[in-house]
Amino acid sequence: MLCSFCKREDMEVRLECDKCGKKFFICLRCWNGWRGKVTHCGKALDVKRYIQSSDAHPPLDELLGRAAADGKKFQSRLSLSTIEMFVGEPFATYASSTTSDLEEVVEKFDLKVSVASLRAMTLAQYVEFTAKNGLESGSCGATSSWMDDVTTTGGNAPAVTDIGTLALLALLTNTPSPYYCRISRKPHSFMVERLGDEVRVYQSYAGKYSLGHCLEAMRSMSHAQFCADITLSLNENGTPDNVRQAKKRLFLLEAHWSETRIQHRMNPNPARGSVVFQNLKTRIQSHRDEWAVSLTKTIEELAPDPVPQVFATAPLGPLELIDTRDKLLIFFDEATFPNPLQLGQNVDGDLGGYTVVAQNGPVFTLRRR
Repeated sequence: MLCSFCKREDMEVRLECDKCGKKFFICLRCWNGWRGKVTHCGKALDVKRYIQSSDAHPPLDELLGRAAADGKKFQSRLSLSTIEMFVGEPFATYASSTTSDLEEVVEKFDLKVSVASLRAMTLAQYVEFTAKNGLESGSCGATSSWMDDVTTTGGNAPAVTDIGTLALLALLTNTPSPYYCRISRKPHSFMVERLGDEVRVYQSYAGKYSLGHCLEAMRSMSHAQFCADITLSLNENGTPDNVRQAKKRLFLLEAHWSETRIQHRMNPNPARGSVVFQNLKTRIQSHRDEWAVSLTKTIEELAPDPVPQVFATAPLGPLELIDTRDKLLIFFDEATFPNPLQLGQNVDGDLGGYTVVAQNGPVFTLRRR
């Protein structure tokens, strides 16, 4: 995402027109050296005034941009588009980049590049390619989890707990600003931010879009609009079109729930902006040494293709996890599995739930859901 003004630098700060919701993306250089005002819908938007007025609890996307700008001192590839990767260990970025994984990505995103060329890239090149093409780089659960951590005083959020639909809706409606609430309902997890009357939803969606895409496409909404949309989304009791539009406003696509169970973690006393900013810096810097080493290696070196092995006897029986990339392989034959596995099929075993993500002859690759 380039600055709306100089068209050269990566944006670091977001302004939004109060009247129409149009976003302006501003780089750190323009932010610091700004000599005028942006006028839109007949109203002047002062960059510095906006920043100063929201100092106690600025929007999280603004703090993400500031943390990315600060982190460039030691990692030039850090930006608002790549911060989702750099807040975690590099393993989280390259773990799902074996040949079978990348074949799925190339097909899903209609990429004009071969799997072989992707695997020959260094991780540094792969990071830039991933950000440029808006590819999924983190699971929704991981994204909402670290956002919950950094917005919590002390930087370590309590566990997410179950809640009923009506109780959650009442909580979101009646809890005063400011708050953050992490919500998980399979297959999606997301973070809700309420500051004053404005609500924003932060998320990535596995296999659909990255956090960077969300930050670019996201629109803030009034608290009343959010409550109406989340009610329609969770209850699905409106007209099909109204439910569909509510989900798209909240999740940028029409999410489909696979379970009725809802989990949440309400944070009614979030950390101040300065603490959130420090928490973000700490997370980024805690992985800097790992990134420094990994960025120089190729994807093929970091994520070699696993060797197929036989270690399961039934799709619903005990599963032995022996692959450190959180994947496992099972061997299929008609005598062992009377009901053949299918791509996309969910499989449950003693170690949790898996989805079939690839097939190589009689060998299937499963990944944790």
